[in-house]
Amino acid sequence: MSSTVELKGGKSLLVALKKYDKNLAKAVNKQIASYLAPVTKQAKSYLPSTAPLSSWGKPVSSAATINYRPFPRYDALKARRGVSYTTTPSKPNKKGFVYLAQIFNREAGGAIYETAGRKNPDGRRPVMSTNLKEYGTTFAMEGNRRGKGSYNSNNPFAGYQFVNSMPELYKVPRRANQSGRVSRMMNGRVIFKAWALTYGKVTPKVVNALIDAKKQFDSGKRAA
Repeated sequence: MSSTVELKGGKSLLVALKKYDKNLAKAVNKQIASYLAPVTKQAKSYLPSTAPLSSWGKPVSSAATINYRPFPRYDALKARRGVSYTTTPSKPNKKGFVYLAQIFNREAGGAIYETAGRKNPDGRRPVMSTNLKEYGTTFAMEGNRRGKGSYNSNNPFAGYQFVNSMPELYKVPRRANQSGRVSRMMNGRVIFKAWALTYGKVTPKVVNALIDAKKQFDSGKRAA
């Protein structure tokens, strides 16, 4: 997962810089990195030092014998190490855009903490095969949902408890003159929160760094 900046035509510029002006290319990458590093540091600070639910932080004792992929456990140290950034352009996405600068978390536990509850604010609901006597008829009925999204569990309200053990998702506010709705895919507790709180400062700096590099590159070609 990552938080990104998009700029059309940026990749061709960086490719040209690396080919014809390596010093300028290095300078631009260093400049952009200096803008992304503080955001990355801020994002790491939002990760809790312990798992929101104590059971989530415990290792799977039977990991060597189970025949399924266990749910990723939360390890604060690994989660923080997983938050990083890159200035290497990505491959074009389905719409043809290339991400020039990315902040990401490649660690599963940290990524889950980032987005848990984004799609289902109260977690996935269980199917009807719950112990009504244990959980209470009314509550179990309210937690019932049939279909592919339902599941059986020893604790039918584990999803609700899991999501609600964490802080609320930070919802990215609408920017001035922004058209359309704000996608929930930009809501998050760590990277997306840090990015949103600095968006008005970092994004223009990254864009301006590329624009200035293009001007320098063009002036160098004209001089040559």
